[in-house]
Amino acid sequence: MSIDDFFSNLSIRLYKENNLSDITWAVCQADDEFQSLFLSYCFGQENFQSVTLSREYPKESSRPDFYFKHNDIDHIIEVKIYDQNHHFKQYDKSFPNAKKAFIANYKHEPVKGYVVTDWEGFYKKIESYLQDSQNQHKLLIKGYHQYLKNVINYVRINKMNLANINSIFDFNEAIKKIINTFDPGKCRVYTSSKSHAESFSGQYFEFNINKKTSVRPWFGLHFVHKGVWIIFEKELCESVFENLKTVKKGEYHDDPEIDGDVIWFKLKDDLFSKFNLESTTLEKQKEMLKNFFDEVMNYLK
Repeated sequence: MSIDDFFSNLSIRLYKENNLSDITWAVCQADDEFQSLFLSYCFGQENFQSVTLSREYPKESSRPDFYFKHNDIDHIIEVKIYDQNHHFKQYDKSFPNAKKAFIANYKHEPVKGYVVTDWEGFYKKIESYLQDSQNQHKLLIKGYHQYLKNVINYVRINKMNLANINSIFDFNEAIKKIINTFDPGKCRVYTSSKSHAESFSGQYFEFNINKKTSVRPWFGLHFVHKGVWIIFEKELCESVFENLKTVKKGEYHDDPEIDGDVIWFKLKDDLFSKFNLESTTLEKQKEMLKNFFDEVMNYLK
């Protein structure tokens, strides 16, 4: 078994936030260069050498995921994957003079007093580091890189042309990420054999309206009714179905089509055409899909 296989197997069982923090801390303890790589990413371009990194450092009512002291200044890091139960104010009170960093598997708006980053960026930083021929022997870091990829569900997405069958994989990976980061804790991909068929490809997903009520719409590409759609079937979305009938066209979709017990929201045709233009960048494609999804899903809030 290779070290990549070892870390891949770890990720099958140890995939939660505390697990990610523990594995990251353990690799920091074993490799000073990795620790410097991680800390410099979290706090910017500072060079951290010979610091003692503590895991879950207790002070007053707080216990940040990582703590260390550098140049007589406290530094703390809060780690998240999808959870959005943040402790910014609590840490500000317990560590008023500390430098603070926040890292998650979703984009977070800037927070005063914190360096805000994400795990995908750190994954790419390690990738760049390992591409240097001088570092290719770093098997421990290479193994961690594989572990992180699995835990944060990182998939490299290529620019899409939905007339090209090779782009369908990239499209599905893109919409899975949009679903899982829309409202972490409430919205997630729902594994279903019905998500893909001869005439369509996409993802069913579950959205929790409240603690007792959830709906399961579908988001994807339809080959017969050409375009990108979000579909609400009454039997899976009964609690919101009648309200959705009253929705009018928005910035990213036309008036929804109502076909019996199914409501269809379609990405506007002009946007779909723009999506497939050679000049449309991958980032713009992902932005269009996200804005369409956000617009429709905000009707449920």
